[in-house]
Amino acid sequence: MGARMLAVLVLALPLAGCPTDVADPARPPPPPDAVVIGLLQPQPSGLEVQREQAARLAIAEINAAGGVNGRPLALRVAYDNTNDPDTGVSSARLLEAGGVVALIGANASRVTLPVAEQVTIPAGLALISPGSTSPLISTLADNDTVYRIPPSDALQGRLLAELVWDEGRTQVAIFGQDDPYGQGLREAFTTRFVELGGSIQAEAVFPTGRVSGYGAEISALYASGTPTAIMLFAFAEQTSNLLREIVAAKGGLPPLYGVDANMSQITLQNSPAQIAGMRGTVPSSPLGSAAYAIFRQAFVNATRVMPEPNRENSYDAVYLIALALARAGVNDRAAVATHLREVSRPDGPAAVTVLPGGFAGALAALQGGADIDYEGASGPIDFDASGDPAAATYQYLEVQLTAGGFELVTLQTIAYP
Repeated sequence: MGARMLAVLVLALPLAGCPTDVADPARPPPPPDAVVIGLLQPQPSGLEVQREQAARLAIAEINAAGGVNGRPLALRVAYDNTNDPDTGVSSARLLEAGGVVALIGANASRVTLPVAEQVTIPAGLALISPGSTSPLISTLADNDTVYRIPPSDALQGRLLAELVWDEGRTQVAIFGQDDPYGQGLREAFTTRFVELGGSIQAEAVFPTGRVSGYGAEISALYASGTPTAIMLFAFAEQTSNLLREIVAAKGGLPPLYGVDANMSQITLQNSPAQIAGMRGTVPSSPLGSAAYAIFRQAFVNATRVMPEPNRENSYDAVYLIALALARAGVNDRAAVATHLREVSRPDGPAAVTVLPGGFAGALAALQGGADIDYEGASGPIDFDASGDPAAATYQYLEVQLTAGGFELVTLQTIAYP
């Protein structure tokens, strides 16, 4: 789908009140015999379209290998009006009522949590989030139906606290959004930073619906003087607007630290020049792995562009759903929820490793009675008892000014465990 069509959809879908792809003539309805997977994502434009492209790439590969249990896979897409919980729940209800066997989404934790609690858990529908990182997701009473590809922010917050402490900072101020994502990061960071001996100089929490006008928050952050450093636990738009307002009010910026929601090109393109030197953590695929290389090349072949970070998560989610169905031998939502964990990790002594693009080999292994272990483009995955990945990789990035403008440069790659 071209950029022009996407721009039209951004305007038309919210106004028409029809969040699914059924109203989009560029996406014909799935064929009657298809096994349908739902995708709930923020918006049908910009970088977000790569989430859908990655999912459709996986579906094309699986269908080329014969589909699942003799039937083709298809994707039905819905939008949450850029991370709006109410719209997300309404869109998820439409997908669930449409008979999807599993749901990939949402991206933001503040959407994934109500979607899980109000829609997917009561329906017994497996949900795999490609982007939500709030620790609250791990505690859901979900009847073993909620999973995610990225690691919990209980780990990211702890890691960032250790990195900041190791750089000699013993006091910091915190600017964070008041939602499950921001709350999880603030709590995880603060707990570990205080354990190490650090202290929080000031904390300013803002409502997520406000994207500018941060005078009160700036006053709170600077109440005791210029902060030694500011931790930015907020989305890209809020972060860049805050930084511009600080420069306008104070003439400069203190040292800055960010996280996955704002260590991005969107932040770089909209922030003042003083952002140079900002550092932060981003969950990442093991970019040097064979699995990621296979996905990246297939994505480039299909789209003619390089994938943005973490877009492979939607690709992996499709593969996991399809493998769970193949493992069960039936195409229903109960099969997905029951078998997701066992196809994501080596539960037997001689598990067959399945890489991206390897669906035909996985089918052959399953037909031979083998245990399979999907090693995804995003990493080993290996879902634990909470539906979280058992392993994680982070990039520690710095904003640097180069001849071509601002760039995110990797300072360290940190792998867990």
